[in-house]
Amino acid sequence: MVEPAFGLSIGWTYTINWLLVLPTELSAAAVLVSFWSAVNPAGWIAICYVTVVLVNLGGPRVYGEVEYWAAVIKVRPLRPLLSTTS
Repeated sequence: MVEPAFGLSIGWTYTINWLLVLPTELSAAAVLVSFWSAVNPAGWIAICYVTVVLVNLGGPRVYGEVEYWAAVIKVRPLRPLLSTTS
């Protein structure tokens, strides 16, 4: 049997992890996108943050749909690349 304190500590660890990781990921996304755009990086951080919040407020169905389409967008360009390099 697992102690309830273990679940509490895992929950807090997960929360603290994302409180530290999310700002780092948002800053990295802003730096990456600002390479191609002249928009202030704070604008990109705000756009990405609002997107993350909206996806998380949408529940599992919205999250799953966003993950599916993000995977399709990432995998689709690989098909021509793999077919031309093999």
